[in-house]
Amino acid sequence: MCHAQVLLDAAPHIDQRSIEQCLAQLEAIHITQHNLEDPTLAIEEQEQLTQAVTYMIGQLEELSDDPTSIPAGPLHIYTSKHGQPAMALNLEHIIHLHDLGNSWTDIATVMGCSRQTIHNHLRCADIPSNCPVYTDISNEDLDSRVSAISQQHPFIGSTIMKGHLVTIGIHVSLCWVKESLKRVDPEAVLLQ
Repeated sequence: MCHAQVLLDAAPHIDQRSIEQCLAQLEAIHITQHNLEDPTLAIEEQEQLTQAVTYMIGQLEELSDDPTSIPAGPLHIYTSKHGQPAMALNLEHIIHLHDLGNSWTDIATVMGCSRQTIHNHLRCADIPSNCPVYTDISNEDLDSRVSAISQQHPFIGSTIMKGHLVTIGIHVSLCWVKESLKRVDPEAVLLQ
């Protein structure tokens, strides 16, 4: 669903192939949701997930059905200069997508350009493209945050846990998250 949100956020600067691939994935998720019987998931949570997937499918189908909203390729600025035309990229939007946790490669794919093109545009605008600075946090503080999140969302993996931490402003490496999960909930780690 994150990939679908990236596509929707990047509209209309996406290609038709990306939409079709994402729609196929979402439809598979939708079918799986109908067949899923998870006693740990409340009925409201199941309904919210189903509504979210249905909404994403509808939005992507609408985007796919209106070919005028999807350019044939990346947007270029044509000038009198020789060589490849420059691309018009909304750097603020790209940075927002990256801050949401999307990789530069995924953003470049959705935008229809190379990762290097994005880095070149960021460099020209004097915007750093490196990873966010890691939060200075002790193991005990990290463990208490991971424990609180783990109690609300049992059996989540380290990548999703890292996403939850980022949303509350804690940036740590995936290794730290894995180690914290091992300390906080070793049984859940073994089940994954």
